[in-house]
Amino acid sequence: MGDELPAEYDIIVVGTGMTESIVAAAASRIGKRVLHLDSNEYYGGLWASFNFEGLQNWIEECRQLSGATCDIPTEQFTSLIKEGENLIKANNQLSSVFNVEEKWYIVNDSTELSEQDTKDTQTEGNQAKESAEETKNEGDESTTEEKPDESEKPETSEEPKKSDKRVKSWSQTEVKKNYRKFNIDLAPK
Repeated sequence: MGDELPAEYDIIVVGTGMTESIVAAAASRIGKRVLHLDSNEYYGGLWASFNFEGLQNWIEECRQLSGATCDIPTEQFTSLIKEGENLIKANNQLSSVFNVEEKWYIVNDSTELSEQDTKDTQTEGNQAKESAEETKNEGDESTTEEKPDESEKPETSEEPKKSDKRVKSWSQTEVKKNYRKFNIDLAPK
């Protein structure tokens, strides 16, 4: 590792959002020495992609920064600025994000889900039973012909057969447990 990092830069760009990346690339293209870094734990600014845990952290960060203002007096930095250098105050990149609210449209725990499924299944079963009885009653009224022998009929149950296929329903606990399986883009591409 004989390569040393440069000690002096022409431009230091803080942030890896779209604007910051364009500025850093443009300055580098015209031959400036650029240090491009980010104070966040992720790259991409408002174009970032997160796993679920990262999204939770981003939401919390937005909530904390929504009320905070960063009015640092420039007098603190005047001693650091050399001749020919300029200090440009830039706003926080998250200043355009506000009123971040998290809403869940799934149950909290899988035990709640199984109780709900049982209730839905009972309701569906009762509705199917009622419709089968109505069909049977209608058939009795309209049919005056001789009925075939009961032993010749294949046996059928009054309740329709339920399919074994079940759509998997997620719970909040399962999403949090499998957070690495999901990528969520702040600005879909």
